[in-house]
Amino acid sequence: MKKFFLFLIFFFLIPLSSYATTFTVTNCASSSLTYGSLPWAVAQANREPLEATILFNIPTSDAGFVSETWGGYCKIELDDTLTLSHNGILISGESQSNTNPSGPDIEIIPSSTATMDVLVKINSANRITVEGLAIDGSNGYGVQISFGNFNKISKNYIGATPSGEGDRGNTLDGVFIQSGQENIIGGETSFEGNVIAGNSRHGVSLTQSTLNIIKNNIIGSSSNESKAIGNGGYGVYLSSTTRSNVILNNLVKNNGDATYRYGLLIDGGESKYNLISQNRFADNYTDGIKLTSSANSSINPPTISTVEVFSISSNEGSVYVLGTGEVQSIIEVFRSDLNYDINGGEGEIFVGSTEVDSNGNWSASFISTLEGFFTATQTDRDLNTSQFSINLESLAISSETKPDIEISVDPTAEGYTGFGIINSSGSSQTVSKEISAGETFYYYLKIHNRGSSAESFKVFGTGSDTSFEVNYYFGSTNITSTVTVDGWITDQIAVGGTLEVLASIKSNTINNISKYFSIYAQSISNTNRRDLAKCLVISTLPPENFSGFRFTFPSTIIKNKNFVMTIEALNANGEVTNEISSDVTFSVDFGLVSPESISGLSFGGVGRWTGEMLLTKAGKRRITATSSTASGSFEPTVYNGSYEASDQSLGVSLTIPEGSISADVTVIITETTLPGSLPTGKVQSSKVFELSSSVANLILPATVTIPIYSGGENIAPYYWTGSVWANDGLTLSSSSSNIMTFETTHFSQFVALSTIGSSAKFIFGPSPYSPTRDGTGYFWYWLDADQPTTLSVYNFAGKQIYGRSFSSGENGGKSGKNVVGWDGIDGFGEYVKNGGYYFFVSSGGGVLGKGKFAVSISRQ
Repeated sequence: MKKFFLFLIFFFLIPLSSYATTFTVTNCASSSLTYGSLPWAVAQANREPLEATILFNIPTSDAGFVSETWGGYCKIELDDTLTLSHNGILISGESQSNTNPSGPDIEIIPSSTATMDVLVKINSANRITVEGLAIDGSNGYGVQISFGNFNKISKNYIGATPSGEGDRGNTLDGVFIQSGQENIIGGETSFEGNVIAGNSRHGVSLTQSTLNIIKNNIIGSSSNESKAIGNGGYGVYLSSTTRSNVILNNLVKNNGDATYRYGLLIDGGESKYNLISQNRFADNYTDGIKLTSSANSSINPPTISTVEVFSISSNEGSVYVLGTGEVQSIIEVFRSDLNYDINGGEGEIFVGSTEVDSNGNWSASFISTLEGFFTATQTDRDLNTSQFSINLESLAISSETKPDIEISVDPTAEGYTGFGIINSSGSSQTVSKEISAGETFYYYLKIHNRGSSAESFKVFGTGSDTSFEVNYYFGSTNITSTVTVDGWITDQIAVGGTLEVLASIKSNTINNISKYFSIYAQSISNTNRRDLAKCLVISTLPPENFSGFRFTFPSTIIKNKNFVMTIEALNANGEVTNEISSDVTFSVDFGLVSPESISGLSFGGVGRWTGEMLLTKAGKRRITATSSTASGSFEPTVYNGSYEASDQSLGVSLTIPEGSISADVTVIITETTLPGSLPTGKVQSSKVFELSSSVANLILPATVTIPIYSGGENIAPYYWTGSVWANDGLTLSSSSSNIMTFETTHFSQFVALSTIGSSAKFIFGPSPYSPTRDGTGYFWYWLDADQPTTLSVYNFAGKQIYGRSFSSGENGGKSGKNVVGWDGIDGFGEYVKNGGYYFFVSSGGGVLGKGKFAVSISRQ
């Protein structure tokens, strides 16, 4: 039963093909010739024509099981490298029973006689996942990816023991990627990250590799981050034309020595566009990040000129950081309790980010009360990230000045943006507005005093030019002349108080044009304290004669099928006009539209076009038609096309007719366990199949075919409501001895139920049965009373190949329904062979009932 349960877990969690084959590791043997060993499973997966999954189910009685005070794990000592050379293999150590709360339940290490230079090698293969293993003690690399793409290494301990606290490092790198693209080391969450520690050389090394992601890993520390298990070389090393990689949210700590001195090194002028963001660097041999030989386009670190911390008795305080950098670069600020300044610095705690303004200056305010040493990196528009700046110790200030601007173009609908974001670049506090020539619009400003005392601010704003006329108002007073020249000084604003300013912008342009309008508030007592907000105004010319479209289209549209529609060109009075000569292009909010454009000549001089159009995505679509002077849109409802889904391994198929739902449909078919209790007088006559979809109900019914067991009477489909089994709304189309077809307008868990007939009281399913495919098969039978019972299986030659006995009252010998599982293993420990079989249920020397079934072994 456990094998079947684990298969279900990974079917839901891992995005594999529905035709993937599963191989289960059942022992710690090192030879690929030993059935059930890990090398055997890898050899089978490499030969599998489709995708393959490798799961673990090793008993604790195996000689390779190791019991420690902190937990137990299975140790697999390898004689040769595990080479993965076939696309789409998943190795999941997490499928093993959880006997190690500290980490992986499976450890792979070299045997004492092994001479291999890597433990796990992905060789010219793609879409491979290796997760949940401890990969230790290699004479070379722990994991190597050579010429492989889209692979994932996650949830592993690489160089750290299964406890996460010990050092059993690999002799070279923990993970080495050579000429690989779009591989992931770690994952989106900290749960998916690896512990990469204790390796004699680098933690992660990339050469001639692009677009890889290293995310959420612990590199150089124990799993709980309390113990230093540094890698002897760099924590992360990028070299030899390694471009456009992302190193994000990792802990890089305790790495390096006198030869390999840095937490992260990028080397070489062709290694560039590598983004390093929001990582934690601390206690490495020297600098956290080092760029050599013009790496990352020789981007310089930013400078920090001032760090001031204002602490108050409540939980909220402010950190002010000012500096210089490259225009439009993104600055990330970090803090450490210790001064890690060597030649550069290290940043242990990510504080926040801001943007360098057009003058090369940056400033930011972050919510914090913590003092310490601050450093920063900058990332340019090409995603080159710099080294850390020199660490600067913060200064405590006793009085805080804190102007804070919010901005909005429509306060009743969209609200304001920018509260709590204080910087001199307008980053994350910019709004936009589209207007027509001659139109006037307003944007609204709230200026808050979030400092520690009442204060006046000086307000500056962008003035008028030939294209736009700008005015600023405080109440009914026009303050434009002071705002745009010397700056308007506000009245005293109390602590926590707010002052509102209104700005009007009129477009006087005769061209399509856009412009940023900036306004900022600056503290009078400290000119470094300022906050900037911006409004992007986009002014366009209105159409002259032709001003829009009218659309006529059918009420029912099927995706990927042509439908006929009419488009009429309209003038400003809403009348059809022939004054259209430019091409009209079409766009859709989701999916594709065909045609993508039509010529203005297609309107035939009468302002009307009728033709066929096609849309590729179901749902409520918005199609926009655009010409040189006007645009318009219409919103048809697009229904699904005919949809079919099947799972050959389960024998289930599904057909949804076109027009059933106004959404794209995807249905996932899985086998599950029986929830709840069956209705009185009903017996289970099939497996339980779950059909799940994002679509809840259908307009037209879907047709579903499932396999059933023979022997049932009055068989009918049922679905699980969440509390009971019901069959209202289901229509039985047909049934035979082994399949049933029915119609449904909703998706749920389905099962075939029947009444107990003379032949239905003793059933085995599924039939035909394949233990390598189906896992566990089940005997169902009904007893009139509690009694000692024997279950026996015979082949057609009359030889008994399996038997079990049950005590009175236990499952197998109780009154009512008994369900007995069998894994298809005969009395000699081998899978039963293909053919027909009888089973007998006996008690007190007499046969209570019997049945038969067929076995058809699936290929492994």
